[in-house]
Formats: sequence, structure tokens, C-alpha cells
Amino acid sequence: MRTLHLNYSNKKGGAAIACSRLIESLNKNNTTSELLTNDQYFKKKYKNSKFKQDLSLLNHKLKKYYSIKIKEFFNSENIYKDSINFFNSKIHNYINFHTSDIVNLHWICDEMISIEEIGKINKPLVWTAHDMWPFIGSGHYTSSSYYEKNNKSKSNFINNWLLNRKKKSFSNNFHIVYVSKWLMEKGKNSKIFSNNPSSYIPNTINTEEWIKLDKSYCKQILNFEKNKKYILFSSFSGVQDYRKGFDLFAKALDKSKVNSKDFCLVVIGNSEGIGKYIDPNDYEYITFNNIFGGNPLPLKIIYSACDFAIVPSRTEAFGQVVIEAGACGLPTVGFSNTGIEDIIDHEKNGLLADDFSHENLAKCINQMLDEDSLKNFSSNIKDKIQNEYDYKIVSEQYKLLYEKIIQENK
Repeated sequence: MRTLHLNYSNKKGGAAIACSRLIESLNKNNTTSELLTNDQYFKKKYKNSKFKQDLSLLNHKLKKYYSIKIKEFFNSENIYKDSINFFNSKIHNYINFHTSDIVNLHWICDEMISIEEIGKINKPLVWTAHDMWPFIGSGHYTSSSYYEKNNKSKSNFINNWLLNRKKKSFSNNFHIVYVSKWLMEKGKNSKIFSNNPSSYIPNTINTEEWIKLDKSYCKQILNFEKNKKYILFSSFSGVQDYRKGFDLFAKALDKSKVNSKDFCLVVIGNSEGIGKYIDPNDYEYITFNNIFGGNPLPLKIIYSACDFAIVPSRTEAFGQVVIEAGACGLPTVGFSNTGIEDIIDHEKNGLLADDFSHENLAKCINQMLDEDSLKNFSSNIKDKIQNEYDYKIVSEQYKLLYEKIIQENK
């Protein structure tokens, strides 16, 4: 069985990392799986002509530029992050002639393929939803029903436009995979995918590679102080991303019993603007302005040196940081009613605060400071990641799904 996976990038962003890990797990499980990214498509299409390849890449950059202009005109909520997938790339022709038995879409935005082209793929199709974009308007997340409101304001036009295009182009035949039960509930209640067959299959991680290292040794490598507690926050998009909730964490610190002299915050990712939330005179913090592209070694060292992670996202489709940290024995504090609920079992392998309240988050932080709780949570979260998110377990779920769909399409 041959599978072709589409994702805009093979390194940048959580979906890219999740997609690459899935492909690796499938190839280890006797399935021939290949990744097609945006850049790879141009290289494959024009492999004998550097000029045409460069010209096509320039053309793609122009599409992205004009896409931004369209979003500006229609008052998109976020012109740089929202996706309209308007311009044709002809990538569907490549897909249709590919020797794969089944095609698996992942994060295919930023003008990689138009919405209309998705409807022209003539192979059995699975779409792994890594966020809410496949079934809402132009945004990738929303906590409101703005995309369902039928009014004529400019700000809603673009969302209604996207929804109508998706309704016309998307088939009820292709199968949707949701990476969390939280996301599955949103998708199944949407106007786009309410009639599509769907499954819940989580993202995966290689638990033979992602392991807990000796804490003392890792602290020594990073020059961490032996007797201080280190709390981890990691976000590719950075501390100023409202969705990631760093502001809630900062408020929770002030309500918690954390002793500023015995505590240090570790931030992985874009830490620009952290001074708006954390006063260095009140709390010490260390920043790693690099997300490491999912590279296990530096991340394993950081995870193993810390005491627990904080994932205070207001909306979160899955929680890549939670399974990476958990595989290294690092428990997490987060919020209920998000995708991380599938991973964290409250008061068993981590803690979940209610109502996106910084006061409730502070209570969980206080509870996590207890040494006995930390020890139990650490052992339990590591076991759960091995038992539910390991390569063998997740790849087998996908393999069975592919086989079923191929059989149904014969």
C-alpha cells in the first residue's frame, strides 16, 4: 500500500512535525508513505529546469502576496494567518497521476492548493484536520460562531465566501481524521463535515527516541540551578499569541504560591514582548528563541531539566508539546475543554484548570509544586504516551483506516 501525504512544509509548525512523524511511523509499519510539500512539488515538477522551478516559486510568492491583498480588502481577522486557498496550483494533476493508493491531506494552506482543486482529486482521500480551518471560514481557530452568521458586513463576507466554496467543492465521500475528540466534536457539528465519515486518531511520537534523561545532568548542561524549579512554556507562535494564553499564565503566577527566588520560567519559541507580561525583577526567565523543528535532542534535554510544563491555550487542537514533554516524563498543567483533554487525565498524569480562569490555573500550579504529585504525574504521563501515542499504535490505526477505504473504493 502506497500513501501520499500533503503538507505545506516538512519542518515549520506543529502540523508539519506531526505529519512527518506519522509518515515515519507508517514506513516503519510496512506502508510506503511519501510526503509532498510545497517546495518539493515545484522541484518534482521542474526537476530538469532550474529556471522553470524558480519561476514557479516566484509565481507562488505572488499568489501569496495577492492573497493578502484580497484578505485586506475584505477585512480578514488576521491577514497573515487566515487562509483563502484561492489560486490554482495544478497540484491536483500531479496527485492524480501519482502511483499512490490513497492521499492524505494535512495542513495545505498558504496557497499550496486551492479549495476547488481539492474537489478534483480523484483518488481515495483522507484529510487529517490539525486545526479548524477545513470546516470553518478563512481562520484556523475560532471560539465563536461568526462564520455561521448570515450578514452582509465585510468582516463576515470572507468567511461566508470560504464556507460556500468549501460546500461546493468538498465531497462527502472523503474521510476526516481528527487529532483530538475536542476537534472532532467541532468538526462533526459544522456545516462542512457533518455528513462526512470521520475518525479520531491522535498525533504520534517515537517513544523509543523521546525518553527521559537524567535531570541533574540536563540541568548541568543548561546551567540550571540545582535547587530551583523550572516551569516550561513552549510556543512556535510566541508569548504574544492570544490563543496560546501566556497572558493567563502570567496572571496565574501572581495568584500562585510560587516563590520567585526558587523558580525560573523557561520559554521555548518566540519570546518577543515577554516583558509585557513578566517583570524580570519579579520572576527570572530563560528563553530559547528556537523551536528546534521537532529535533529530539535539544528538546529532550530541556524537557528533562524542567519540573513541569504549562500549556494555557484558550483553544488547542491537540497539544504537541504535551506528548513530547510527557514522553520525557514531564507532566503538564493546561485547560479543560481543549484538545489536550485527551492526553491529560486530571489529577492522574497532569492537571486541568476550568473556565480558562487564571485563578483556577494558579490553583493547579500550586498543586503541581507538590513533590509527591510531580513524581506520580511524571510516571503516569510517560506510561500513557507509550500506551496510546507510540508509533506502532497510531500507525496501525491509520493503516487499518487506509485499507478499509481502499477496499470500499474498489
